[in-house]
Amino acid sequence: MNIDWTEAPDQATHYDCNADVFCTVDGWWSCKGKYYHMPCQMAWGSERYTPRHVEPATTAWDGTGFPPVGTECEVVIAALKPRTVCFVGIKSSGSVVIETVDGELKSYHRSQVNFRPIRSQAQIEREDLEDLLTRASASGLTVKSLVSCIIASGYRLER
Repeated sequence: MNIDWTEAPDQATHYDCNADVFCTVDGWWSCKGKYYHMPCQMAWGSERYTPRHVEPATTAWDGTGFPPVGTECEVVIAALKPRTVCFVGIKSSGSVVIETVDGELKSYHRSQVNFRPIRSQAQIEREDLEDLLTRASASGLTVKSLVSCIIASGYRLER
């Protein structure tokens, strides 16, 4: 199906092929975008919905505030381990919507999520080492014990 996105309202994120309407996570437009209806439940993972193609952001996101819509980033939800997601947008209720790597849309209260750019492996290893040293030094370990912790974590001095 060839969708004319020039007719879509600016906020539209998907096109419903069955109902022939543009929609967002909150609802859908009828009559060529004149009327907006909400709320409704969308089965985003189905073939029924075609996502709007998102152009890459013109400038790189520096991790401040929310990422541009369509940005792949890391998210930490309620202080759990970071995971890679795609930022979909913010609902009218203020909830943040993300798409997981398996295509599932999830919604969280904005106070539960922290977004950041995807880290390189070197950045991840550096942060892990910093966390290890912070915990080890807070417990009052000796220098020899700290060195043992660093080596146990897998760090090797390159020569």
